[in-house]
Amino acid sequence: MRLQNKTAIITGAGQGIGKATALLFAREGANVVVVDINETAALQVASELVKQGGKAVGVKTNVAVLAEAETAVNKAIQTFGAVHILINNAGITRDATLAKMTEEQFDQVVSVNLRGVF
Repeated sequence: MRLQNKTAIITGAGQGIGKATALLFAREGANVVVVDINETAALQVASELVKQGGKAVGVKTNVAVLAEAETAVNKAIQTFGAVHILINNAGITRDATLAKMTEEQFDQVVSVNLRGVF
């Protein structure tokens, strides 16, 4: 178990690549903080990891909102004592070419995909 006693925060871990990463990290012994804007998905993935013998917690977080990101980090520290790994996986797209994208859609994509990493 290469990640034994390490804690990983994985954003966008409620589905897709983020969920697959969470499953892999848990199999390798990591404590996993499942972060997703969809609370139900975050809690379901965390529950799945625990049922498989891992240690996990789900946290509803919009990574584009600094206070929510800070809350996720604080939850990780409170639950597992430290953070060793951060996987910035959360990302969104909007089904429009740049020429057809509204300013609101553009702002959403930039907020999650760029500001969220910050």
